[in-house]
Amino acid sequence: MKKKIIIVFILILLIVPLFMFNDTKASKKEVVKTKKESLSKKKKFFSVENDNINEYIKDNINEEVKEKIIIEERKIKEVSKKEKFKYITSKYDNINEYIKEEIKEEEKIKYICIKEEKEVNFSNENGNDYYYENGKKVKGLKLLNNKRYYFDFNTGELLKENVKSVIDISSWQGNVDFEKVKKTNLVDSVIVRIGYGTTLSDQAVMDSKFVRNISELKRLNIPFSVYLYGYAQNINASNIEVEFIDKMFTKYNISKDTFIWYDAELNTFNNVYYSKDLYKSVVNNFVVRLNSMGYNNVGLYGNLYMLTKGSLSFEKNFPVWVAQYYNKCEYTLDHLGWQYTSDGYIDGINGKVDMNIFY
Repeated sequence: MKKKIIIVFILILLIVPLFMFNDTKASKKEVVKTKKESLSKKKKFFSVENDNINEYIKDNINEEVKEKIIIEERKIKEVSKKEKFKYITSKYDNINEYIKEEIKEEEKIKYICIKEEKEVNFSNENGNDYYYENGKKVKGLKLLNNKRYYFDFNTGELLKENVKSVIDISSWQGNVDFEKVKKTNLVDSVIVRIGYGTTLSDQAVMDSKFVRNISELKRLNIPFSVYLYGYAQNINASNIEVEFIDKMFTKYNISKDTFIWYDAELNTFNNVYYSKDLYKSVVNNFVVRLNSMGYNNVGLYGNLYMLTKGSLSFEKNFPVWVAQYYNKCEYTLDHLGWQYTSDGYIDGINGKVDMNIFY
């Protein structure tokens, strides 16, 4: 009997732990099940309360991170125009892409000039040629297969082909990044201010950026010409301006074939009125003297009014470069170039720059 009792006791000791283990296992399963149900409920909550889990995270990040985001957004809104310009030029392949998207329709046509390499097909309508891009007539300058075309800024009519897109610069543009300028494909040539002249008998003065400008243009093989801002009030001063040009060309090894422009913009200076007779005398002297020294490409720059009705409206036997900020050039006499805006933007130049079409 004793033996039987001992055996039963041993069996109880062995069987009871097994039941306890199963109960524990079942309990753990319930906990896991409860957690899964809880997570599922949370996911449902996310999808109900927010469009996606990202929205939930945005709603639940701590206040410090939220404040940081607000500060960063404020910084973006308060950046300077200069910083915005840098952002624009880094975002787009060239500034033209930005202009196409941002400035108003009647102004943007002045700057559309993107390089294309594809078959050029013009549309002939009523005897005039047009070029369409994205269903719209191209207006202004357009580079197609390395040939630059000039379409009427207003109508889009093709006026000339094989024209040159030219900018003119001086110390006002600061240190130009000519490598960026070249990469834009917007500039075929640059007119550089060599300096400014003299009124009576003092010396002409070199532009402070002239040496740097022509050095960079030579290095990058970008064609250039020069202009002198004239002050001469008599033949003696005009001769000094001529000698200054000759000296500078010799000193900096500039070819005599380089175009030289006399920039005549003054009405009065030091109480002297620049009359038609005065300008006729000094400009003709400037051109003739330089021609006699072997400089055959010498011309005059002036605005439309002065050239047609003002003090530059005398007969000219030399090339003319006209300034008129309009959608077309209304100078009816022969001219080589037209400065059509002073509000151009070119990557590599901080701020505005004059833009021209040369035929």
